[in-house]
Amino acid sequence: MPHVHKFSAAMFCLILLIVSGCSSNYPVRVYDGPTIPDDQVVVLKVPEDINVISIDGQKMTSYLLENLSIDYYLKPGPHSVVFQYSGIWSVPSVESSDGKANVELIESEYVQLQFSAKPGQHYVLQHETPPSRSSARISATKFKASVVDSNERLIATSGKYVVPTVSSDVVGTEAVTLAHQAGDAQIDVASAQGKTSEQAVQQPQSTQVKLPVSESLPTLDAMKVLWQGASKEEKKAFLKWAFQ
Repeated sequence: MPHVHKFSAAMFCLILLIVSGCSSNYPVRVYDGPTIPDDQVVVLKVPEDINVISIDGQKMTSYLLENLSIDYYLKPGPHSVVFQYSGIWSVPSVESSDGKANVELIESEYVQLQFSAKPGQHYVLQHETPPSRSSARISATKFKASVVDSNERLIATSGKYVVPTVSSDVVGTEAVTLAHQAGDAQIDVASAQGKTSEQAVQQPQSTQVKLPVSESLPTLDAMKVLWQGASKEEKKAFLKWAFQ
């Protein structure tokens, strides 16, 4: 099969055991305060080929291997989710100069979805899974997803991502947070007060990440930092090495 996470599941689990533990759904708690009981907490299940950027303006962690199914634990009530399609596909008919199979990371632009969650309910963020790499490229240009409840009833559908405006009184809003998360974007706060949101937030770029020599980071944390700052080409090179 062409899709890396299908024909190389064993390899994924091996790497995940080293990095974060191999499990079908990785739990992430998005709220503060005491633990919410199971009959009250909301669970949003996100498949492995969707990369969640933020929930309710809070930046979500970018994991070393993005192809990881995640359960987000939320409070009941309204929520806004910003995300993108992010699929890792093999290119079996093409070989690199070192004779190893290539892989391709296909990503969509950001989209967002808003829904109101009921206490104790489980929701699934789903989309039509592309059957091939070429289909994934096409789907990524017009990516849409929806939230359904445990009875598979449609709750909400994604729409175009609207970049939050940066007000003259508040600096450090979601727009600024996402801009910094997006990579090497530089924001001039003084000029951003009078500019459009498109000028305030830039698309992801390659970032050179240097780990402070004075700080002894655990191996896992260091790998996460490096992955977050890696370009698509660098991620591709790593995945080639991981699946060789």
